[in-house]
Amino acid sequence: MEDYAYQYAVSKNYTIPLYYDDTGKLREKLPMMNLFDMMSGTSTGSILSTALSLPSDTNKSEPKFWAHDALEIYEDNGPEIF
Repeated sequence: MEDYAYQYAVSKNYTIPLYYDDTGKLREKLPMMNLFDMMSGTSTGSILSTALSLPSDTNKSEPKFWAHDALEIYEDNGPEIF
């Protein structure tokens, strides 16, 4: 999802923020929090929309959770959540 958003923006020559991982490598991803003014949902949708729109504690322009992080939360904690 974030990979596709990044590739689409690059293909259209949009000006987008660039994000780097801890090693300095460019993350070819565009966070969902930068694409939508508002996200919502019920049950699972509300958990995912919160995770994808929550800013990082250290850098408010980056997401706290990328989509793969939210997926890992469900895979690791699904039985406890539901």
